[in-house]
Amino acid sequence: MRATLEEAGGIFIKLGHVSPVPRETMQPFVETQLQQPVDTVFSSLEWEPIAAASIAQVYRAHHAELGEVVVKVRRPGLEDTTSATPGRSGDSPD
Repeated sequence: MRATLEEAGGIFIKLGHVSPVPRETMQPFVETQLQQPVDTVFSSLEWEPIAAASIAQVYRAHHAELGEVVVKVRRPGLEDTTSATPGRSGDSPD
């Protein structure tokens, strides 16, 4: 289906996009997952996602020890079927 939408272009590509879950929903969800306030883990977290898809959203953040990082958060309500791999922004897989 994705290939068909991409081939059609324009508005059909847009139909495949997903709106981001708002901060008012995501922040309490993230803090529940972390079992602590976000600001105790990250010195900053930009709540405007740099990417949003059907499974997860991605945010820029700053960690005191790791520096600039990206945080990928699964949308609330999805089963725990994936795992997280920490890394600094700019790191590439080996």
